[in-house]
Amino acid sequence: MRFSPRKLSWKLFQLLPEKIKSGIIRNSISIDESQLEGIEIRVASNKNEINQAFKLLYESYLENGLMDSKDHELRVTKYHCLPTSIIIVAVYNEEVIGTVTHVLDSQLGLPSEGAVDISSFRKRGKRIAEISALAIKKEFRRSHSLVFSLTRYMYHYATQYAGVNYWIIGVRSNVASYYQALFFFHRFKTKKIAHGFVNNSPSYFLYVNLGELESLFFKHYAYKEDSKNLFKFYKQQDLKKIGNFEQFKFNLPFHYGFEKDSLELFFREKEKIIESLGEKEKLEVLNAYKEVFPNFFNRNETDILKLKKARNGVRYVSNYEIEILRVDIPEGQRYSLDFKDLIHGHILNFSRTGIMIKTSSKMAPDESYLVRFVRGMPIKDLIEVRILRDLKNNIYSGKLINNQRSWIQFIKNLELSIHSQNFDDENHVIKKAA
Repeated sequence: MRFSPRKLSWKLFQLLPEKIKSGIIRNSISIDESQLEGIEIRVASNKNEINQAFKLLYESYLENGLMDSKDHELRVTKYHCLPTSIIIVAVYNEEVIGTVTHVLDSQLGLPSEGAVDISSFRKRGKRIAEISALAIKKEFRRSHSLVFSLTRYMYHYATQYAGVNYWIIGVRSNVASYYQALFFFHRFKTKKIAHGFVNNSPSYFLYVNLGELESLFFKHYAYKEDSKNLFKFYKQQDLKKIGNFEQFKFNLPFHYGFEKDSLELFFREKEKIIESLGEKEKLEVLNAYKEVFPNFFNRNETDILKLKKARNGVRYVSNYEIEILRVDIPEGQRYSLDFKDLIHGHILNFSRTGIMIKTSSKMAPDESYLVRFVRGMPIKDLIEVRILRDLKNNIYSGKLINNQRSWIQFIKNLELSIHSQNFDDENHVIKKAA
């Protein structure tokens, strides 16, 4: 066996106490923002950018033994096909030089599913997402700046748009220490696992509470020089400097980046992904696309899914901050608003007629409440909601009542925005709000 001084140094480094090791790693940071000139970080928005991202992933994963070779030379997974899986790209001179995918939890699960138990997050009503499919072109890998720029965009998206509580990531053992030191990830109690998602490569699985990151960044980085100051780099930057967020016009964590032809190409022709999904997974994809691309699904798929009662209308994931007022209606009088017990919360998802709410305190089923949106997003008017069910962990399902005009107009504007995302009239149909 050939002697490798680098591998020996790494093994000796791993023997250091965690505090010393983490300090060394943090001091090794070198951010040179001049290296980012001409590079734009954004969501992949067309077939060309998505194809480049999948090809870059393929080259990186093949090089590192994380997948077998394929004739089409693309790395495509089932997690990419939902509009809540955001493919983030770094583009330089129209070339994708870096990519990472932010996978929001869904019926498709997460790439780490089966390797670690993440049910405790779900049971506590936490919104979880996985960092997946990270790849950088060879000539840009030595630059810390590009990797940090991609993760900075993803962090802002996750906290401001997606309302994610916890990130999960699976990494090779030689980089686990970096994620722990730089971003304060914790290891799951499991040891290294041969993970099928990456060709049975031994992986460590980590998680981080995003709600704690700002204070940890301040504590460990705020006093450092600019080239090592991740607090300044992540938290004290103008939004336009972080990247292009124009795709999230309504502050919603999804993007319909695939055209109908792209869905066919990547998920039916290149890989038989739709065909391989289980019924619950197909239902999730159907609910996401049935009103956007109703002709995408074949007869067998729609017939099977009809039996599973596909949702009536698209359900949009959201993170709208709201204030909730109880409606008190004394007998024979007009209703009044109870401001004494103002409830704070977030809308986790919504459709044309219903919403799911996570609150700071209890709400009563069969009672009516008025909801107003903090900062006027998406509408300034109050909407009236009747609570239908208590779903545990202060999460409630509710139905919008009185057919409120401002809400209907918001839905129409949202659908119009989706319609304009790279679709042509022949392939794209979406039911108009009533």
